[in-house]
Amino acid sequence: MAKARAAGVTPDGPAGAELVSALVGDADPREVLTSLEAGLDAGAERYRRLVGRVRGQDSAPDATEDLRWLATALRLLAEARFRTSRAAGT
Repeated sequence: MAKARAAGVTPDGPAGAELVSALVGDADPREVLTSLEAGLDAGAERYRRLVGRVRGQDSAPDATEDLRWLATALRLLAEARFRTSRAAGT
């Protein structure tokens, strides 16, 4: 997500939709979104950094904005798939 964001790819554009669709494949994007949102808790990133320090590990870059981008793209993908299935009568 970081590379896509840095390249100017937006979650609501065709490139963002293609990227996220490839990531989730046949999985239900709503289920992936539910799991992702659980990890986006405001304190989750701080907790991950603290655990890393306790373990003596270097901190990974903060991925909060990338995960928010992904959450937005997943939400849009879920809506698009819902509209498509509804239009198809399934």
